[in-house]
Amino acid sequence: MFIETPLLESRALSQRLNKSVWLKMEAMQPTGSFKARGIGHACTVYKARGARRFVSSSGGNAGLAVAYAGRKLGVPVLVVVPETTSERAKHLIAREDAEVVVHGKSWQEANEFALASRTSADAFLHPFDDPLNSRRAGAEVVEDIHDERIVLGEQPEQEMLGPHVLVVAPVRLLARLDQRAAYPSCEVVASQRASLVVARNVSV
Repeated sequence: MFIETPLLESRALSQRLNKSVWLKMEAMQPTGSFKARGIGHACTVYKARGARRFVSSSGGNAGLAVAYAGRKLGVPVLVVVPETTSERAKHLIAREDAEVVVHGKSWQEANEFALASRTSADAFLHPFDDPLNSRRAGAEVVEDIHDERIVLGEQPEQEMLGPHVLVVAPVRLLARLDQRAAYPSCEVVASQRASLVVARNVSV
């Protein structure tokens, strides 16, 4: 459902910020985003529990991830998207053999319709609030940092220059990455979320 993506050093950002900056390349996932991880895992679990169809309500990366997982697992998929969804997004989801239904002017309305469309044989995949929708991105970054001697070096703990890892991730993944007890010099940067909160670019 997903791949282990590389953690690559950005020399340009490292030199500009005078810090060790590494990029977690989640754009290399089969669907182009980190959503393939959690949703792919959730879909695998729901199928094992007997789900005969996946239902979701996202015209973005989550909807595409459900459609992709359903095709790979051989499970039919219904994705309900709002009227604001782009034609490209609808095309990409439909290309994964999912049924795309357009309903409502907002995601909330599309989500309500998706929930009402469920049957007892369906599994509903919430685009960002499914308890199963968390799969190793944060833990994988920590493992990468632990394994990559070039990041931490062979110096004593107090002399280590902690890496700054930029990764597109929901709060749940950031929380798993924030393991300061094991890696006290590793700093988590939630740049996209911070930018949205203040409606401008932020310094990292």
